[in-house]
Amino acid sequence: MIQRLRLFGPASALCAALFLALPGAPALAETKISSDDDKAAYGVGFAIGKGVQEQLSGLELSKKEMAFAIAAVQDALTDADPKTDIDAALKIFQAKMAVKAKEAEAAAKKAAEKQTAENAKVLKKEAAAKGAQKLDSGMIYTELSAGSGDAPGADKSVEVHYVGKLTDGTVFDSSRARGAPAVFPLNGVIPCFREGIQKMKPGGKAKLVCPPDLAYGERGAPPSIPPVAVLFFEVELLSVK
Repeated sequence: MIQRLRLFGPASALCAALFLALPGAPALAETKISSDDDKAAYGVGFAIGKGVQEQLSGLELSKKEMAFAIAAVQDALTDADPKTDIDAALKIFQAKMAVKAKEAEAAAKKAAEKQTAENAKVLKKEAAAKGAQKLDSGMIYTELSAGSGDAPGADKSVEVHYVGKLTDGTVFDSSRARGAPAVFPLNGVIPCFREGIQKMKPGGKAKLVCPPDLAYGERGAPPSIPPVAVLFFEVELLSVK
């Protein structure tokens, strides 16, 4: 979905500069969109502006750097001679981005190590809780109420209600909140869910505690689930399809 540009953000400033730099471009206040050609031209320009905004969003340019970027765009659009060696400038930029990428990777690794240590404490506590079973895979299963009938095999589809939470209690997904149960094949869900539901019988309820390697791992599932996250599920197995 297209979102409105922020009026005074760096990307919108650059888009304005792009427009004003065009030879013969009218003042923004004098621009009126009336004909279909006007609308088409405006639509193309807006789409280009959104592309520029997306490209700039991750660059973290300072105000001074943004001023140079705007000046360079103006020079390019008016066919002015570049004020520096562009190939050399782009190599400098690429080197800066490589340094930032390494810094981000190191920060992510440090955060993952810290989270892993916190996870170990959480999993140890959950495994020691009353009624909890720590399975060979590492997941922790607690039956909340027993069901009846046959437990589903890995090749079955099931109908369930569930609530998924992070360790801080944040709900990241809930069929109950949506007001309708979920139906899915067990061979198409995360390993923890697949293994846990196979231990349940229709009508039963259980709590599943999922280590990251049985859920969404090192990458998580942005924006709801962060990297290296332990997940909690409260599941009710309604039926086996």
